[in-house]
Amino acid sequence: MSERLWLADRWRPVLTRHGFDHLDAFLTTTRGRRVSWREEGLETLAVELPGETIARTIFVKRYGRYRGDWHYYYRAGRLRHEAEALRWLATHGFPAPGLIAWGDRRCGGVTTASFLTTAGLEETVTLAQYLSDGTPLGQAPIEALWRLVGRLHRAGFFHGNLYRRNILLRPTTGELFVIDFPASRIGPPWPLCAYAAIRDVSGLAHDLCSERSPDEWFADYARGRWPDAAPGEINRRAIAVRRRVERHQARRQRRRARRVR
Repeated sequence: MSERLWLADRWRPVLTRHGFDHLDAFLTTTRGRRVSWREEGLETLAVELPGETIARTIFVKRYGRYRGDWHYYYRAGRLRHEAEALRWLATHGFPAPGLIAWGDRRCGGVTTASFLTTAGLEETVTLAQYLSDGTPLGQAPIEALWRLVGRLHRAGFFHGNLYRRNILLRPTTGELFVIDFPASRIGPPWPLCAYAAIRDVSGLAHDLCSERSPDEWFADYARGRWPDAAPGEINRRAIAVRRRVERHQARRQRRRARRVR
């Protein structure tokens, strides 16, 4: 059995003061508030750090206990991939939670437990929470969202699970942050990059297209991904993106229908 533990240098004294200086402290802690839990073993805790100025809250996302499904081992290993995605986003200056700790336990070459810890983003809510009471998103946040997605795709980063629950909004400033990266891809070879981009756009279109017309949505995305193109070229690319998304969604519906049968 082998263990790995990584702590960000600037966070190491803070985590040590609160007892988070070894792997089991993250994997077994019962402090804090449970934010989410899934049957396959994924659990997220919001842990308060009283008396600290660097951050008030940290989020511990972990696979700490085997749930009886062999898929658990595959899912537990994905947190390492998510930690690498967070490092990449921080290096390239994209808005995402800061990675402050990561670790795993392996036995026989298989990941049996893992965690990652990120800093809390103050005064933010998910888009799902923000829109739950019928509040319109507004044109400025929509354009900012598409510019962000376009920048990510131009840089070669594809989220893979881009829905309103994985986008944080700070209502006071209009800032946007992306979270939850187990399905992300960084610089996939062609043609996977096209599929990954369509998957992101399809997820957002499915969640948010009711806010504006599809043509406006896809034109905003095209302007974000190809900012130097002429207006006519932007429109043509937006139409092409929309058609590819519609074909992608139609294929997904046909696959679901076959599975139901």
